[in-house]
Amino acid sequence: MDAWIEIREPLKNIVQQNAAGAISDEKLYAEVTALLRGARMNRIIDDLVSVANHGCGAAQAMTAKISSLIRSRKRKADPESLKWMMLAEKSGYTPAQASLEILMPYFKPEEIAEARAWVDAWRPSD
Repeated sequence: MDAWIEIREPLKNIVQQNAAGAISDEKLYAEVTALLRGARMNRIIDDLVSVANHGCGAAQAMTAKISSLIRSRKRKADPESLKWMMLAEKSGYTPAQASLEILMPYFKPEEIAEARAWVDAWRPSD
């Protein structure tokens, strides 16, 4: 989890600059996205996915949110984030239900069916 420590200060600085009006929301988005796409963040995501794969609903929901942020700026959500959020709901993570109500209209029926099949086939890691 050292990677979390590595991005904490840069992330804090970006957010503080935005709060002070020193950078625009667009610049904030660009800088945070660049930070999230970096090698350090990849290690963090790997750790998070590992926890999610053991059945932690909160980690599954966070994996969905990060996936959506990293993969898609134009589309409200991506199929990978739908899978993880559906899995978080199935794991009993209550906030996932509200997120799914927002996400579902952005997906085609076949994407929803594919995500449900993935969730049904999913088993926790040992």
